[in-house]
Amino acid sequence: MPPDIDTAAVTLHGMERGITEKKYYTIEYPTGYITLELYSYFDKAATSAKLKAICKLIGAECIDNKEKLFVLKTFFESEIEFFKQYKVVISRQYREIYSKRCDTQRLVETRKRPSGVYLTAGEYKKAKEDLKNLTEQEKDKVKKFKNADRQLKRYTRFLDTVNAFIDKNKFGS
Repeated sequence: MPPDIDTAAVTLHGMERGITEKKYYTIEYPTGYITLELYSYFDKAATSAKLKAICKLIGAECIDNKEKLFVLKTFFESEIEFFKQYKVVISRQYREIYSKRCDTQRLVETRKRPSGVYLTAGEYKKAKEDLKNLTEQEKDKVKKFKNADRQLKRYTRFLDTVNAFIDKNKFGS
């Protein structure tokens, strides 16, 4: 499983996500081999059709096919868990930013503090700038949440494909 996701610095891909070492997956078969870098391949390039082709190659020709399929299954399960937790962290951060943005927007619209005292020109200018920054942060959190949701659905689909292949070919026990 990827490193601690409770930090605010966690983002979705590669080094930013905290993955410092690449996880390679080699499929050896009698006439050669294929090596995939799991995080980059399945984050960007993979489709269900490509995964099915990889599963067929593993099932038909791979020397240690059962172990290879279970490595893929474990990888997808860990990614699903990561994105579930990541969505929780992002939604928590979004709620905090949304609350701050609403408070700042109220300051800008009324030009008054909650106590009823008017803002000075400098305070008003700073509040408008803060509102702009908070709105951008809010949009960014929504974008990250949607991306995490998309990745979660994608990895769930991949896991279903691998599970179906395992069940179909009786690799389960």
